[in-house]
Amino acid sequence: GDPSLYNWFMSGVRVNGKITMIDLRGVEDASWEFKNGFPAKWKGPEFDASKNEVAMETIEIAHDGLVMSPRR
Repeated sequence: GDPSLYNWFMSGVRVNGKITMIDLRGVEDASWEFKNGFPAKWKGPEFDASKNEVAMETIEIAHDGLVMSPRR
């Protein structure tokens, strides 16, 4: 229910950010930091009452640099 990601897509503002992957226990597994990123593409879920699927949204981030941080 949080519209932050969609609002960022609509604004087109460049930001520095971090993407964190967590495991099934909720523990950080890996992370990536990007510089001057902006949302280049966003795709929302396709709702179909006749299907039993998880609603997913994806975002493609264009950036000026990406660095993977080691697992902690």
